[in-house]
Amino acid sequence: MKIQLFALILFLSSTLEAQRVAFRDDFRDNRNQWSIEAREEYASYLSGGHYYISKKTESGGRLFYKDIYTEYDHDYDLEVEIRQVSGVDNNGYGLLFATSSGQEANFFVVSSNGYYRVAGYKAGKYVSDMEWKKSDFVSGMNEVNSLNVTRKGDEILFAINTHVVHKIDASDLDIRGPKVGFILFNEMKIKVDYLQVRQEYRDIRLVPGADTVQLVKENMGDAINSPYVEKTPVISADGKTLYFVREDHPQNIGSGEMADVWYSRRIDGVWQPAQNIGAPINNDSHNFVISVTPDNNALLVGNTYHSDGSSAGAGFSYATRQHNSWSVPKKVSVENYYNDNDYTESCLSSSRKVLLSTVERKDTRGSKDIYVSFLQEDSTWSEHVNIGDVINTPASEASPFLAADDQTLYFSTSGHPGFGSNDIFMTRRLDDTWLNWSEPLNLGPQINTPNWDAYYTMPASGDYAYVVSESYYEGDLDLFKIKLPQAAKPKAVTLVYGKVLNAKTNEALAAEIRYADLETDRELGRATSLAADGSYQIVLSSGKSYAFLASKDNYVTVSENLSIAEADTYQEVERNLYLAPIEVGQTVLINNIFFDFGKATLREASHADLNRLVALLEKYPQMQIEISGHTDNVGSEASNQLLSQNRAAAVVSYLASRKVAAQRLKAVGYGEANPVAENETDEGRQRNRRVEFTITSM
Repeated sequence: MKIQLFALILFLSSTLEAQRVAFRDDFRDNRNQWSIEAREEYASYLSGGHYYISKKTESGGRLFYKDIYTEYDHDYDLEVEIRQVSGVDNNGYGLLFATSSGQEANFFVVSSNGYYRVAGYKAGKYVSDMEWKKSDFVSGMNEVNSLNVTRKGDEILFAINTHVVHKIDASDLDIRGPKVGFILFNEMKIKVDYLQVRQEYRDIRLVPGADTVQLVKENMGDAINSPYVEKTPVISADGKTLYFVREDHPQNIGSGEMADVWYSRRIDGVWQPAQNIGAPINNDSHNFVISVTPDNNALLVGNTYHSDGSSAGAGFSYATRQHNSWSVPKKVSVENYYNDNDYTESCLSSSRKVLLSTVERKDTRGSKDIYVSFLQEDSTWSEHVNIGDVINTPASEASPFLAADDQTLYFSTSGHPGFGSNDIFMTRRLDDTWLNWSEPLNLGPQINTPNWDAYYTMPASGDYAYVVSESYYEGDLDLFKIKLPQAAKPKAVTLVYGKVLNAKTNEALAAEIRYADLETDRELGRATSLAADGSYQIVLSSGKSYAFLASKDNYVTVSENLSIAEADTYQEVERNLYLAPIEVGQTVLINNIFFDFGKATLREASHADLNRLVALLEKYPQMQIEISGHTDNVGSEASNQLLSQNRAAAVVSYLASRKVAAQRLKAVGYGEANPVAENETDEGRQRNRRVEFTITSM
């Protein structure tokens, strides 16, 4: 008997050596989002690196579980270190596995008076193929029991404190679901030290070069990190402001382990000491930033707020910058919003038109899946739609981050092959449905660890990523940055920045900025400029021509255009936008107007700007304007005069076709007589070839 038992122990040990750690939780914090509750019938909480669960009633059982992806048709090992600390000693507590709910569950339990059992629930009824069995290997009250459920080949072994006490054929296990956790019966309290899942090695689909390029994960240092937990980083598009949360910090507004939003600014390449963002973003609830818009003037934040800034429950809210502070966040309305999970993470696209969220809904594959929602005309958001099985797994997906290109998605999960608990993966959007994605690729062992890796963010440049990982402060999470290999970067984008100014006085203006496809006028995104200095930023993808414009009441909307060639590197372009006051004598350049070469034939791309001029004339029915055509000095003066007159007339003809009365319009060709730049350069000649309108009467 001793020889047989020793052989079984060796058999179990050899199984574990052939497997990697796919999941481990030492309960130093609640990164894996276990249930934390205090109810009359039961309670659960984390303290001192342990998970405590108490059941306060004498009948029935209580289950606490999570979706932890395990391939039950391959070799695996589930291990928990657990003990009973109080209560009755003649009933069970232990490991829950291959479970879908309290109605469909499998468990391996021990009792403090020295018994064990393998059993479960099927259709809500208690089932077991074995009676309680006595074992000398079971530790008593307040003593640790290490429980293992291990598959090796065609057998499943059940071990107590490394001793195999029971085994079944693998085919006899009714795999009811992906949930793993803990169960306790009757009135008792248990303490869990750790939970670990080992899994047979699977092929890991890596980002090209991720296993060969040498990367350094740099701790962000004392300006950002502290002896407390830092997580959920969100960096601005320009890479100059980092938002994150701190838990249980003495300067937090919320008590206990409630998290507050903190931020740091990078000045001359150096991150400044982090500051609490304060009210109204922070209150006595759990606070966190979801996304910062590319213009840095708005935050999408978690949860909802009352008008006084106090917590109003779950959901999403939107706050806007007001000089040196933030507005009270206003609720974001999502059609048929519900989340059956206690936790959610989200990200907002650079365009502000698409929201990706991890929630648990009726069609969720695991605990949480990634869903997409779209901004509607009335500023509400469409109902969440699951983005599909290429991304989502029977495990729990977490912390989605959409790069500035609005195509490259990074997310965390244990459901795809990886190196540890949760790994970070990348995928690219394949079309505009947001439902088709490339096969997720693991970012590799220099970014992902055997521990829990998530909360990935990066600026528009894509050079560095900022992640949450284990710190040198024992038991806590810190923020790290890591320089990315080329294959792990998103597609190159262009950051366009500048100021919105009064064309007459150069005064800074707060305005709404819209950018669109130059050819189709399809709106691609929006931004706002800051009232204090008129500053704005937008992010544009490569390989497209854009129109972008600022608008404000009592000002003429002036558009700009920018063509961005396909590029492999990030770039920044400065472009100020000017708004002309609506007043008699004001002359406004019509920027996005295009003619066939040497002709007066309007191209279709001109219609968008001319339609905006029609809208202005409709808004001010007494307004009369002069359309003036201008040329460079190439060619004869007479031909330039005629061309400018014909082009001005073509614009008037278009406006008239849109039902603008002819008596409100006048076409004048000035030829080369009124240049605004030197004609000696291509750039100067291009500026001189223009069409303007002047308000002649109101």
